[in-house]
Amino acid sequence: GSIAQTGAKMVLANIPDVTVIPALSKGSALAAEGMPIAKFGMTKKDYATPYSHEHIKLILEGKDSGPLGPGEILHSYDVPTIQAILEADNQVIAAVAAQFHCPVVDMHAIFNKIKKHGYTLPNGTHLTADYLGGLFGLDGVHPTVTGQAVLAKEFIKTINAYYGTNLPQANVMEANLTDPEGFRMATGALPLNVPA
Repeated sequence: GSIAQTGAKMVLANIPDVTVIPALSKGSALAAEGMPIAKFGMTKKDYATPYSHEHIKLILEGKDSGPLGPGEILHSYDVPTIQAILEADNQVIAAVAAQFHCPVVDMHAIFNKIKKHGYTLPNGTHLTADYLGGLFGLDGVHPTVTGQAVLAKEFIKTINAYYGTNLPQANVMEANLTDPEGFRMATGALPLNVPA
């Protein structure tokens, strides 16, 4: 409301599904890597959170018998509740956008699409939303420079479509070539201008 009073043009973004970020490790993926998820107290449908990493290491080293504790597992039966909260929050964001006559970048749909299909750069390099897939940084939560460029492109597309502007698109390929995390993850190598 305060921004709208200035007469500035605005754009909002909704909230993505938290289960698509690589910081959450699905039990099925851990099991596929040969990890004893039963010792972790997980099923294949549960998710290990970033808070579990040290505890998992202790279990794997035989220094703890498990299971993982509170905050270390997102159980599958809790996921629908979280998704319902996200949906309710996104409905509020949509209502606010309508109230103040501004567009919404549908981050929820964008993240789901990237999780399902990945993102292909103009040179044919395929990036994914998986850990070390090139779009998310080492913390598994925040996008790499490349990931930020992908999101910027979506913001610009939404702004141009809604306001009839002609803002230049973000160059995702250029961002990737100068992105030490995204480039290394996508190609296994470092760009020439980035120190190891």
